Amino acid sequence: MAKVTAPIMSFSASGQLGKSVVFFTHLGRNVVRGLVTPLNPKTLLQGMNRLLLAAYGRATRPVAEGGPWLTALRPVIPAGQTWVSMFVRRVFPQFSTPLDLQNAYVVHPNSVQFQLIADEMGLTPVTVPYAGEMSTLEGGAIIYTLAVFANQINQEYPGIWGTASPWNKILVDWDVTDINNFHQAIIATA
Repeated sequence: MAKVTAPIMSFSASGQLGKSVVFFTHLGRNVVRGLVTPLNPKTLLQGMNRLLLAAYGRATRPVAEGGPWLTALRPVIPAGQTWVSMFVRRVFPQFSTPLDLQNAYVVHPNSVQFQLIADEMGLTPVTVPYAGEMSTLEGGAIIYTLAVFANQINQEYPGIWGTASPWNKILVDWDVTDINNFHQAIIATA
């Protein structure tokens, strides 16, 4: 039910009228608009995108703010973007479905090491039940996305993180030591 203050002068109103109009205050102004009831159809495509975005968001959690890895990355971040938005923007086109990401991750010769690191960091799997045949991404695949991004940036800006292992190799050639060095680089604090 809509509540009206000073109805003759119509100073303000709040609430909904029937199931069609809503009165509210926004930025100090009285506003009226049609009632919008959002839909959540939970389509297959929506589920796949939510699963990928959840994985990318979770991948950014272990990166140490102010650490040397992130500090070295800051100068190449495009104006108006955060490093997280740069990460998502660069990784999203590489994996159009969760299955693409999972396939790329499992064929890496040392994918088990990525999973061990994810377990050590407490990264739990991401699940979206309506995402299709691939509805869960494991922690190892989540960390792998960060490695894909780091490797891509290092190829574009050679030596951005130095020239030692793993930065002197392409991602498919990373061995257990390289993956551990990568892990230490992203979690290190200044």
